[in-house]
Amino acid sequence: MKRMKCPVCGKKFEPHRARQAYCGPYCKKLAANRRQNEKHKAARAAARGTRTCPTCGKVFTPKSSLAVYCSRRCRNGSRPKVQREPSPPTSEDASLEKVRAYLALSASERYARRDELSYKERRLAMRVWEKDHLGRCVSVNLQL
Repeated sequence: MKRMKCPVCGKKFEPHRARQAYCGPYCKKLAANRRQNEKHKAARAAARGTRTCPTCGKVFTPKSSLAVYCSRRCRNGSRPKVQREPSPPTSEDASLEKVRAYLALSASERYARRDELSYKERRLAMRVWEKDHLGRCVSVNLQL
């Protein structure tokens, strides 16, 4: 018989039977699975049909039966814009004011009152002092 080329792997083989299309059982099974998968996909797509995106009006075939929008951009664009009020002053703002008052004291007064500040406030005081006096910000998180 004439040598053939396997449609799955592309390997050349000599068939044992006249109707043999694949080089072996592995390629035969792989081709059968691919055919079955394509039939299944087509049936599911037909069952889902087409839908119209409520945001942009585009007609699309959903990839999932739960899909409502044609894309992430349309889904995110459909969310209502939330108007947020400015947040009330936080404890960080109060800590910063406390640190500023502490730094306004003289060096001897600061030393005498150093235990009034928490560890976090003392660290903040060091960063604020360095920013004010040395013109550099040591910590990236310091926003004044």
